[in-house]
Amino acid sequence: MNSKKSSLINKKIKWSDNLAYAVGILTADGSLSKDGRHIALVSKDIEQIINLKACLSLDNAVSIKPSGFNRNGKYYYIQFGNRNFYEWLEKIGLKYCKARRIGQIRIPKCYFFSFLRGFLDGDGCITSFRHPESRYPQLRVKFASSSIKFLQWLRESISLLAGINGDIKETGNIFELVYYKDSSVRLLRKIYKDAGIFLTRKLAVADSLLSRIGADGATGRHARLRTSWQKCLGGSNPLPPILPRFSTRKRC
Repeated sequence: MNSKKSSLINKKIKWSDNLAYAVGILTADGSLSKDGRHIALVSKDIEQIINLKACLSLDNAVSIKPSGFNRNGKYYYIQFGNRNFYEWLEKIGLKYCKARRIGQIRIPKCYFFSFLRGFLDGDGCITSFRHPESRYPQLRVKFASSSIKFLQWLRESISLLAGINGDIKETGNIFELVYYKDSSVRLLRKIYKDAGIFLTRKLAVADSLLSRIGADGATGRHARLRTSWQKCLGGSNPLPPILPRFSTRKRC
């Protein structure tokens, strides 16, 4: 590994919120090389690359490559080599050519929602739709994967740890785990509670959509959801600077 400073993954690997978040990112958008040593991440968001580097204390260079799949016409790429970390990732459930083969990720329960936040920032989506009867905007949170086994494990884990149920749907060659309305807001509260690191763009979408629910004159339950979201994030405008804050390790 070409790094000028001691990397977190060159030391004894211990779970933390930042490591769990990094595992979530790699589960979504990362890849393990066939050589048993190298790990790579490709993203259209430079902030996602910055977050991974910060979480793992990496000093590797970031490459920019052309792309016809996003409006910026480019994507960002980082690769690093560490056999110990590679083997550790395999032990917890990541695989070479993981897309359809991945299943359960062995992660301590107390770090699960940090992991889920990383996966949301990679292969998750926060959107809204209007209820056909009330016409109020409704929040929707989706997680996508080519592996139905992985999404089944994800759904079971969220149900066990948060008591929130979601639906799995097939769209072409991709499966989606979807949470609607109240469930989506409750899930986002879990994901962003005490969050030390995240993709600012995704949090901004969530906050904007919850603000829209309040602005459209929703009352009762929907208004309470907006209030609880503000309390969860500590204010009406909780968006942080891009540079990540670090969290401490927990006792699981």
